[in-house]
Amino acid sequence: MKKYLLIFILLFSLNINSQNDPRAEKLLSKVSSKIDSAESYKIDFKYTLENKLEGISQDALGNVTIQGDNYLLNFMGITQICDSNSIYSIVPENEEVIISNIEEEENQTIKPSKLLNFYRKGYLILWDKLQSDYNKKIQFVKLIPSDSDSDINYLLLGINISNNNISKLIEIGKNKTKTILNVNSIVFDPFLENDTFIFDALVNNKIDTCGINFQVHMHDVEELNKKSLTQTFDITKLSFNAYSSCQEKYIILGSGGALGDKCGPLLIKKPTTILDNNSLIAIPGKLTTANLLFKMAYPEMNNIKEILFSDIEHSVLSNNVQAGLIIHENRFTYHAKGLVKELDLGEFWARQTSLPLPLGGIMASRSLDKSVQEKVNLLINLSIKYAFENPTSSINYTKLHCQEMDDVVIASHINLYVNKYSLSFGEEGKKAIKALLSYSDEQSSNIFL
Repeated sequence: MKKYLLIFILLFSLNINSQNDPRAEKLLSKVSSKIDSAESYKIDFKYTLENKLEGISQDALGNVTIQGDNYLLNFMGITQICDSNSIYSIVPENEEVIISNIEEEENQTIKPSKLLNFYRKGYLILWDKLQSDYNKKIQFVKLIPSDSDSDINYLLLGINISNNNISKLIEIGKNKTKTILNVNSIVFDPFLENDTFIFDALVNNKIDTCGINFQVHMHDVEELNKKSLTQTFDITKLSFNAYSSCQEKYIILGSGGALGDKCGPLLIKKPTTILDNNSLIAIPGKLTTANLLFKMAYPEMNNIKEILFSDIEHSVLSNNVQAGLIIHENRFTYHAKGLVKELDLGEFWARQTSLPLPLGGIMASRSLDKSVQEKVNLLINLSIKYAFENPTSSINYTKLHCQEMDDVVIASHINLYVNKYSLSFGEEGKKAIKALLSYSDEQSSNIFL
């Protein structure tokens, strides 16, 4: 298991030595720059081990999510989680969890930070062959260990030259063993479906619900926004932009909301596309907060088309629209698909207001007794606290409902998306929500529980 992690993380430990081929240095610098700009990344891969002399041939699929020294690795039926202090190895077959201290295993466990230091030394980097892989051009860089005692003869690192993503790693051992890692996908700054993380304990009875039974309905955010206009649900998540149209029906609960810090919906396009006021823009729905922010940032661009949020990237790639406004996990997948960011509307909002960006919140019907509203708010708060205290508890629930991820990630990674405002808006969060609603020309009195 540790060797697999070592080989895999080598993919993302790119540092340039002196006395290397300049072309290889330049290409690896582009790859390193892209990796360094991401706070985290998730890779789905296929591992293949071959040794014809020994009659060995095996392969397996896996994935790893890495953030700094933290990682979540799923491979060969084992889940391994590292939180910088401890390593948790979950072995379902044996129904056991092995907890190790990193200091105790530092000689056996490979940390990304150590690999970065290791990779700076000990490899001669050479320019190698260019290959076509379906519609991709893969440029290989050859890595030769300077240590003559190394078990590795050489490595071939394949890079997709269209987007500077690593596509393949081939390790040739001195014992004629060939190890291949094919990178099926790379998602930079992957998104955890925060709603499943927040509500897992509540809807799956991991906490005492105080006699309240919840019937769960899952819909696209714009579908929920539209249903709020007819007060379909007693408790619902809404975009704050949609809330401006149903204030008389719902009150905002203090827990479970999503507020971003200089992070929000993105306007994305192809690298060569030049936008103007006539460009056709895909939006995830007219009632979304993303659409309100878009109108604030681009008041002259009115040629819009409503498209399901998960289909917007494809619409841009297929030239059905010139650009798209993406939300949710799509915010973290466009890199790998060759698209570029025109504007982060979270950064735009921060420049305009110096406030966090209110994206969505949990609302309760005003027809419910206040005691019920308060109890539901408390239960959501307790559900979030349970999730923070038990960061791996919601793995299965999250896997069922995430659009782009197969596994939940460790608590430190979750903190990127479920933050202090999820437990309570506080005065700053409430100020931000009122500021957003003011752009809709709506009054914001008596809106908070």
